[in-house]
Amino acid sequence: METNEKISKSKLSKEKAGTSFWLKSVLLFSAFMMMFVGLDRLEIFENFKSPGWQLERHWKRDFLKLKNSGALSPGFKRIKKVEYIATTKGLKEFLIRYGAPPFDVKAEGQNILEIFMDELDTCGVVIQYDLIDSKGNTIFELGRTYNLSGKSFSN
Repeated sequence: METNEKISKSKLSKEKAGTSFWLKSVLLFSAFMMMFVGLDRLEIFENFKSPGWQLERHWKRDFLKLKNSGALSPGFKRIKKVEYIATTKGLKEFLIRYGAPPFDVKAEGQNILEIFMDELDTCGVVIQYDLIDSKGNTIFELGRTYNLSGKSFSN
């Protein structure tokens, strides 16, 4: 009987070791995938990101959606120059560090794109697009608001 008891105990410890091995493997694989995919893609970490990171992400994604959906004026294909008006030091620093979405600027373009940026008191940014023709007439305007998670550029 003692032999059967020893066998069952050793068999039980091997089963525990096998379970432990698989658990460690899954955890190691998960950690590797988080590093490989990057934590930046996980929405749950967005609250910990800087306001600059958040605004860059929101703005570039939104502009791409506007462009791909046809919501922008055809005049966006004839941009000669882009002018930025940032109302705070933090937004000016944002433009220097992160830049803006890629606008199709052409030397032979006819329109000026004015981008007005203002910070909201409620941790957000308003971006106003004004497309102006060569005569100084506004031919298209659009305002967008981007909420930032609990942080502002002023802090």
